[in-house]
Amino acid sequence: MRSTCRVGVHLVWATKHRTPWLSDHVRPTVFDILRRIAHRKHCEPMAVGGWVDHVHIYVVLSPQLSVIGLVKALKANSTAWIRENLPHLGTFEWQRGYGAWGVDPRDDRALRTYIQHQDTIHRIRQSGTNPAHPTEIASPLREGWA
Repeated sequence: MRSTCRVGVHLVWATKHRTPWLSDHVRPTVFDILRRIAHRKHCEPMAVGGWVDHVHIYVVLSPQLSVIGLVKALKANSTAWIRENLPHLGTFEWQRGYGAWGVDPRDDRALRTYIQHQDTIHRIRQSGTNPAHPTEIASPLREGWA
């Protein structure tokens, strides 16, 4: 019998000292690199997003990989790639810690929406405006999703 496993995890971590290294033109490239690393680790990245100082990754884990194993691979390999390919970010570093939350399959769509709209969410938060209804910019925010 083959092993089956579907464990969705929402990962969040920041840049070191919350330095805003992930500018508008850098973010898409970094998100793509994170997706590629997850794929190489036989995980399925469902959504990758973030803001200038942090990332959110919703991934379905490989049955052969632990959460910490994936996080270490994502952080180490993306740091190496960024330093090599984006020389203006030569001192780039991620923070040491991370957050990880299990994802209920019923929350799949809401979490994807939340992660994919991080730019909009953070721009609205910075502007100080309040949308008519939070679901206009993202799914219902849950503790630990910010």
